[in-house]
Amino acid sequence: MRVLLFDLDFTLANTAACLPYLTTSRGRERVIEALDEEEIAVRSYDDRLVESFNDSFRDGLCAVVISDSPKAYCLKILEICGYEIDPKLVFGNQKKPMVDFETLQDSLEDALGIDSDEMEFLVVGDSPKDIYFAHRIQAPSVFAAWGSRHDLNSAQRSQPTKIARNYEQLQASIVDFLNGEVVFNQYDFYSDFDFREPEDLDWVELEGDSIGNAREYVPHFEHYRNENDRRASRDLRWVVKPAKNYGVWHHRRNQTMTLFGAGGMFETRSLKSLAGIYKRDFMEWLDEVDVHGKVLIVPIPPSVPEECNLSNPVSMIAEWWSWWVTEALDDVDMSSFDVFRRIVPKQPSHDTAGARHLSDQLPTLGVVPGSNFADGDVDFVIILDDVLTSSSHMNAIASIIHSSNLIPGDPEILGYALFKTVHPENDDGDWDAL
Repeated sequence: MRVLLFDLDFTLANTAACLPYLTTSRGRERVIEALDEEEIAVRSYDDRLVESFNDSFRDGLCAVVISDSPKAYCLKILEICGYEIDPKLVFGNQKKPMVDFETLQDSLEDALGIDSDEMEFLVVGDSPKDIYFAHRIQAPSVFAAWGSRHDLNSAQRSQPTKIARNYEQLQASIVDFLNGEVVFNQYDFYSDFDFREPEDLDWVELEGDSIGNAREYVPHFEHYRNENDRRASRDLRWVVKPAKNYGVWHHRRNQTMTLFGAGGMFETRSLKSLAGIYKRDFMEWLDEVDVHGKVLIVPIPPSVPEECNLSNPVSMIAEWWSWWVTEALDDVDMSSFDVFRRIVPKQPSHDTAGARHLSDQLPTLGVVPGSNFADGDVDFVIILDDVLTSSSHMNAIASIIHSSNLIPGDPEILGYALFKTVHPENDDGDWDAL
């Protein structure tokens, strides 16, 4: 059986109005009601796409929806736009590209009544995350450019099998797939980067005073110790984390983001404004650890390749801080050194259990070719992360720097995080006294 694996948002439907809801827990609880009451509107991109999708359930062919959004929301969007599908073939909360495909295949076997070995897949989606998902399951893919918010040139780095700019091109790709003319081609993403085998590195572990942070982040609200914990959580959840869903120029223009909260729609602080506030803590820490001279600030890449997100908030903060610190301090010449990339997706650290180690990071980390720093010896390197839960990310980057000629001189390597994860519930301290 040929199985078409469709993404939902910005592939089958224009759901831009839903984004502020999908970014917060309260919004996800409220979005279906908002759709029912027509407070927000969604639409399909082409009536022919709906008709073709609905005709995809026949002998030897089946359409399936795989989305990162909640399943109930997916079913509501499909209903509004006129898509007809058995709910058993709609899979929400999939966390692409790192989908648990074995479990999904088991569900498809039950729903379709055939063995997964008899299924051939084609992935259709508007995001590079969809395309990397296709690579993980070794299936051909179609990049749905008609609704994508991603720059096409950037998205092509994910190596889709086909690109469809409109319905006609999608249909042609599907016909070719049904005729056996669209097949999966393995691509060596490691060939695009300088990669160092983990066993060839001298491992470095930063600890103690070598790592600073601006705020402490308490993951669960019932364990907040004071108002500072609440504010830090909001800064992370409302500004830093959603920022990747907005483009670089949105942040350069110092624009806010729109979310849905307890009081309805609201505007967040801009990423650039928050960076300016946290810069004060960063500069105090620079003074405490006596950072001076030529300094490189190295942003840690996210858990997915660069093209999967619309922007990299940590990279942008590193850039702004380098400008502001150099202007403010006479004894520091700081530059952003944004050269590390995630070659292929890895499971996000917050989705993994157990102890974390730098060996978990190294197999997917690469360096942009030709990135050796050429502006003289460096005195300090500061590795910047958004959230420090363990130091495995920082240690991996530090190990590559220490074991290569990427940065000249003999720089002292430090780490800094916007937020350090803490768990007061595991501490015997009297938090009521704070």
